[in-house]
Amino acid sequence: MPWEAKGRVIRRLIEEQSGELELLDGVKVYHPEGWALVLPDPEEPVCRIFTEGASMEAAEELTNFYTSKIQQITAT
Repeated sequence: MPWEAKGRVIRRLIEEQSGELELLDGVKVYHPEGWALVLPDPEEPVCRIFTEGASMEAAEELTNFYTSKIQQITAT
């Protein structure tokens, strides 16, 4: 991911969410089965994804969802 794409990723994630968000160091999005936190790395051109879910499967689904979403954003 290019350095300049990190800002685009965070902006798009904020714009596309209609649910509850927390905007501290990145974007934390709350879902019925858990949450996902997308943090732009300050030293590398990457975003880190942290998730927590009601089950391991729910957390993995959130991770996969945001991984795909970030790939789509950076591909455009």
